[in-house]
Amino acid sequence: MRIILGAFVISTVFCQAGALYKSFELFKRNQWQVNKVLKSQDQRNAERMDEIEAAIIKQNEVIRHTMSQVDKLTKNVDESNKVIKSSYETTRRLEVQLQESATKLNLAAKEIQALKMKLESSEVKVSLLEDRLSDAEHADFSSQTGPETIENISVKNPVKKDLPNPKKPLKQSPPKPAAKNPIITGKDANSSICIFVHLQFTTKLTFYRTLSAPEETEKADIKNLVAPSKPILVPGVPIEEEENIDLLESSEGFAGLLNQLKDRPKIPPTEAPALLGEYDEKGCAPIAQISETAGGFVHTSWVDGGDDSITSFNAFAYVPLPEFVPSDGKVLMKFNGVASDIQVWQAKSKRISQDGDLWLFTPSDMNVVKQNAGDVWKFNFIATVASSSPKMELSFCKNFDAPEVVETVMLFDSEIYLPQGEEEAEYDEDEILLDYDLSTEDEPDNFSPLGLIQAPRPASSSSFRPPLGAPINSFKQQTNNRRVVSGGRCSQSAGRAIVNAAQISPNFTTSPSEELEIFQYDLNEVLHKSILFYEAQRAGKLPENNRVPWRGDSVLTDGCDIGVDLSGGWFDAGDHVKYTFPAAFTATMLAWSILDYEDAYQAANELENALDQVRWELEWLLAAHLSPNELVVMVGDPKADHGRWGPPETLSLRRPTYVVNQQKPGTEPAAETSAALAAGYLLFKTRDAEFAERCLTSSKQLLEFSDRNRQNYHKSVPEVSEFYKSWSGYEDELCWATAWLYRATGDVAYGRLARHYYDTFNCGKIEESFDWDKKHAGVQLLMAQTTGEDKYRQDVNRHAIHLITRQATSHAGLLWFHKWGSLRIANNWGAFLLGASQLEPKLQRAGEFALKGIEQLGYSLGDQGRSYVVGFGQNPPVRPHHRAASCPGGKSDCGNMLHSSKANPWILYGALVGGPDKNDRYNDKRSDYIMNEVAIDYNACYQYSAAALKHILING
Repeated sequence: MRIILGAFVISTVFCQAGALYKSFELFKRNQWQVNKVLKSQDQRNAERMDEIEAAIIKQNEVIRHTMSQVDKLTKNVDESNKVIKSSYETTRRLEVQLQESATKLNLAAKEIQALKMKLESSEVKVSLLEDRLSDAEHADFSSQTGPETIENISVKNPVKKDLPNPKKPLKQSPPKPAAKNPIITGKDANSSICIFVHLQFTTKLTFYRTLSAPEETEKADIKNLVAPSKPILVPGVPIEEEENIDLLESSEGFAGLLNQLKDRPKIPPTEAPALLGEYDEKGCAPIAQISETAGGFVHTSWVDGGDDSITSFNAFAYVPLPEFVPSDGKVLMKFNGVASDIQVWQAKSKRISQDGDLWLFTPSDMNVVKQNAGDVWKFNFIATVASSSPKMELSFCKNFDAPEVVETVMLFDSEIYLPQGEEEAEYDEDEILLDYDLSTEDEPDNFSPLGLIQAPRPASSSSFRPPLGAPINSFKQQTNNRRVVSGGRCSQSAGRAIVNAAQISPNFTTSPSEELEIFQYDLNEVLHKSILFYEAQRAGKLPENNRVPWRGDSVLTDGCDIGVDLSGGWFDAGDHVKYTFPAAFTATMLAWSILDYEDAYQAANELENALDQVRWELEWLLAAHLSPNELVVMVGDPKADHGRWGPPETLSLRRPTYVVNQQKPGTEPAAETSAALAAGYLLFKTRDAEFAERCLTSSKQLLEFSDRNRQNYHKSVPEVSEFYKSWSGYEDELCWATAWLYRATGDVAYGRLARHYYDTFNCGKIEESFDWDKKHAGVQLLMAQTTGEDKYRQDVNRHAIHLITRQATSHAGLLWFHKWGSLRIANNWGAFLLGASQLEPKLQRAGEFALKGIEQLGYSLGDQGRSYVVGFGQNPPVRPHHRAASCPGGKSDCGNMLHSSKANPWILYGALVGGPDKNDRYNDKRSDYIMNEVAIDYNACYQYSAAALKHILING
């Protein structure tokens, strides 16, 4: 038994030993595999480290090469700065020499004037002496005590000569022929007199001013014919302030200048040349080649690729459009060589010929093209053509297309990559914004450091806004601005037809005769009737003192879909939609005109009426500001509204409310409304302090909302894209709003922010227009008024000089930008020019700015033989594109009037119509909304100009 047990134990031990041995062998094999893997990884890591070290070495070489290039560029910049400084010093020396020359010319002018006076007196004396000599043979000289000389002759009542025409330079009078010596006979042959007088006066100095009297001297009129540009900034060299010189000063004062304006010749309209030919069988009409009017023109060019026969260039295409633009309109362009590398931003291009010389351009946005119907559509492009002198022929095509030829035409050995435009980021984390929570109440008047922060991205809003059409009781959140909806208002009809409609009875105070002698149009009447136009545009419950008997209560249920009373405000134009963006701009400009020229409104007895109209819209803007981060931007469906022709009192269409908030921001209308309310605060702070404080509070909130939540509002409300989309972006509105809040508050923080945005957003540039979308000119003038700083005055001066010297005009002198509302833009520029002329101290060419601005107003009032203001002057428009004014009383629909030749039954007093085309041609036709549209923003700057001119006449 023991033997068996022992054998069992021994066998068990051997079995366990065998298992242990196998486990040990397995462990050894695994350890070897692990070591092999680790060794392989170490080898790979070593190779990777070698690669990284090689990359670092290569990168260091690139950095060293870059630093070398930077050093070279730095040296070049230093050399350039030296050249600039040297050029600046040379320019300064030339300016000093020019000033010395001007002084010498002034002295010479005085001497010449004195000599001229002596000459006139001498000529009279010579004439008298010649008369005496002609009778010498019959004279008795025996009683004479001595010969009578020219010095002894006293001239009595000399003949006054006509004053020189200021429009023509004085010409040198030809010297009188020398008289033959007379043969004198008398009692004493020795008593003969022989007098020879020779006077000669020569000058090349040209006089341009009216001489007030022969005995007065006058300074030479020296004009700088070169428009000044921005000064070259050289470190260490200060910028000198401009001299206060008024080149248009005269002995008659500003009245003389206005007389020149009144008496200027009227230029009749001319027929426009044919720009678009007949369509061929392909559906293409050739375009004429007229500089900056029609055709394609190279702007700049450069030789590229080392071959003189290959040229790259930047060009403009001017495409005249028919009155009705086809929806498939395209531009066919034929180059005089193989073309490639075409880059175009307003259109899409494709090559349609094997030779590469034919390209077809399709507009990216056909709505923009259609807005230019009957006018010229311009677009810019870059191209490369196998020609030393690239040229192109353009045609406008309809019902035409061709397949794209995809073969690549390589003009160079390698491709050329030109920079592509990138869409601007909607929000920049590094953008410096105002710390709106920073208090500046204890800051001194001088500028001290402002707390600036890096603004975080907008957080999601917790504010509540119901969807469109939400039940009334679902909207509970309210602010002080909110006019709460009453159940009765929303349950009743939106309006009612006028029963006892009647014509307006204008009642204004006639301007003084001395004003009418200078400017032939009664500016009191102009202001009175312009304000009446705004009263005719009022929506909602009309006040008891309504002066427009053919208008009644309308759109009383506006805002019921979101539980807010939005029934007031202005209708935009001849339709019945309310747009916050242009309405706020209009309120801003009207308030600005009262702030700057209150004496004009006071003298015309229209101040209270003007204040009432501005407040009417400001009250609506306050109601539209639903909460600190919510703003109503439109009320009504534009497309449905434009499909109906009838008065607003019987309007029954659905009128949705469109709102921007933090989830769907809208910077442009929010910033514009902020500007309007800031101007309203200034206007009413001494008249109604409580109302003014409401305006200021909302203005600050809206600026913060628009600034912290930057986005173009048409992206949040696409419905506005076809009507009041901001093409210029929101940057100018931020400049505009901060500038107005700075003027309203004098707050250092807003001043610093206004300056920062002015520079950052380039608001000092010359923009193609000044209107509800583009505020650059207004920002420049406002900053110059508020700060008085030379920087902003120079920008205003530069912009104004551009308008009077380089801006396109119609044949009769109307400042021209676009056929759509041509008088609107001209009067907007006129308002800017008149505002610029009133800056103190006066700009050098202030008088010229004022005259050009007054010309735009005069054109509108009748300088060309007809008025463009309804109910004013000679032959005014009688068929403006306006639904309410064209509908007979009591009718709810009058669609037949749109194309009728009958005059409107109601006179829309004071409304400025769109205006003529570039050839000064106008058609008083109701259906022609381009020439006959009226709108609240059309009258805003027109009224500003009238008030500015009235102010000038009052103050002499």
